[in-house]
Amino acid sequence: MAKCIFKPATKRQIANRGEAALKNWAQQFEKRPGVTKNPDGSFDVRARLDLSKERVFDYGGLDAVLIKKHIRFRKVTGRFSVRLTELFVLLPEKLSGDLHVIGNLDESIGRMGCDHEGRTVVTMYGW
Repeated sequence: MAKCIFKPATKRQIANRGEAALKNWAQQFEKRPGVTKNPDGSFDVRARLDLSKERVFDYGGLDAVLIKKHIRFRKVTGRFSVRLTELFVLLPEKLSGDLHVIGNLDESIGRMGCDHEGRTVVTMYGW
């Protein structure tokens, strides 16, 4: 029987891949129309921002600390769309426009590693 020469990636290798993907995404994002990179590394966006379709956030091994290290939004002027799993990590400091959250709250809590039983209630106010 042939010996397998491939070994699974370590957690550190996976984290390094995720960090490289985030750095690359941020460099490309900076070039989009309506995007300004601030001196502190955060972004201002004067356009519709739909992060729900950005594949970088589907990358395994990304955690909130790693994402916030490379991607932060200061001000978004326009519609801001995000999946629920990224909402609390990527929410801009100031949003002048509509907020569109996509996802199933129960499913998202499960993906974040929370063992959840029972009902989930969300109360939104100030709209």
